[in-house]
Amino acid sequence: MTIERLVLSSIFLAASISAAAAQDACVGDPAAAVGSFQKLAVETKPIFRTTGFLPAGASANLVVPSNFAKGSDDKLAYRALIRAGRPNEPLQENNPPLDAMVSAEQIAATDSLVTDNVVDPKSTVLNVRIPDRLSSWWQEATVYVFGCKDGTATFKASITMPVSPHGLSNLIVWSLAILIYGLVCLAVANASRAERPPRPDEKPVPWWRYLDPVFVSAGPDGKGSLSKLQILFFSFIVIALLAYVLLRVGRLSDVSYTVLALIGIAGVGSAAAKATDIARRRIDFDNWAWFVKLGWLTEHGLACDQTARWRDIVTSDGEFDVYRFQNVVFSLVVGGALLGAGFSDLSTFAIPLNLLGILGLSQVVYIGGKLATPPSFDELNKAATDLRKKEGKGDPTFATELEELKIMFVATTGLTIDEEDEKDQARGPAAAAGAAAAAAGAAAVAAGATAAADAAAAEAAAAATGPVAKAA
Repeated sequence: MTIERLVLSSIFLAASISAAAAQDACVGDPAAAVGSFQKLAVETKPIFRTTGFLPAGASANLVVPSNFAKGSDDKLAYRALIRAGRPNEPLQENNPPLDAMVSAEQIAATDSLVTDNVVDPKSTVLNVRIPDRLSSWWQEATVYVFGCKDGTATFKASITMPVSPHGLSNLIVWSLAILIYGLVCLAVANASRAERPPRPDEKPVPWWRYLDPVFVSAGPDGKGSLSKLQILFFSFIVIALLAYVLLRVGRLSDVSYTVLALIGIAGVGSAAAKATDIARRRIDFDNWAWFVKLGWLTEHGLACDQTARWRDIVTSDGEFDVYRFQNVVFSLVVGGALLGAGFSDLSTFAIPLNLLGILGLSQVVYIGGKLATPPSFDELNKAATDLRKKEGKGDPTFATELEELKIMFVATTGLTIDEEDEKDQARGPAAAAGAAAAAAGAAAVAAGATAAADAAAAEAAAAATGPVAKAA
């Protein structure tokens, strides 16, 4: 009887300790719950990760192969504890385990873990809030999960993953964005200087101008391009967000249809605007060469004679353009919303379809405005072609018509003609012609002097032989 009592007492004591440990796992001290995790006599379940890192200060989804119960009677409560380090490392007094906020839901039928037959479609997704105190240089931490019913643990699970820091990830992303933008500006500066080196009497473009996004994204005519600036704006936001998500969760995020639509709208608008500028704001090659000869235009074209300004983004033909302004405002609003919401997941970012439609309509109106502008370049090309045919034919109206063409050129292109350059260009051919005429005159004088000298010599010889003949 004594031995049986001792056995029964031992079993009762073990059961009491196990029951106490099961209760501590759900409501007890976090350090005690973690310390008794290995000894807890309940079912051990695996945990499937959905991210590569645990983002400190944000939430991470963990999948447990436990049927999600929707009824209140069978519904489990979950407790999540997080500690720095691996499970076999001793607990540190200055860094104890922390309780983490956790919520549960049934896994989506479209989740890759379900479609790949890794877990059952009724499995549970735990959304665990990672405390910001665990922020580190991607050091490992262990998450302990307990499924509890009536205050007693029914199963346990654990997983060890690196924890990504919040502040350091931001610093790396912004540094990377600045570096990429700096390299883009450097490439634009080198290409611009190689294509059009400054003349000896011309001041070169200062280096800080190439840091201006409007200057970098200028259009074919050298003015600020709203559509190209939009592409630059949205592209850098998406690149920065993808880099941030990669650093925070260790995996690239999908891109939602809204983000694709934003980039597509800006891209189509940029291509259409460029095609419109080439078709309607282009000087014919023969006229361009003639304008260069007259000193009205440099040999590198309009883009090198005009400087992109921020006012070009909201003005058109020198006037405030309300449609451009509308496009700019909505782009800034959507970009801010993308920065705010896209930090968690780019795949779920969405904006109302009406707002997306307004952005698309603004692009249509922007391109339509370019198409509806008066064909001033066509008129300039026609007038210049007609006047070139009269050059050098002694037409008395040529000079007057040239001045009228000059006024039309300035009004159409918006350029200011440098009078000194014009005089130099005009003086160059005249000086060359004068020099040629002077050289021809000097040659003629020299030839005349030689002929006169030969005639004088002949007369002198004849005078000398005359008396001799008479004497004979």
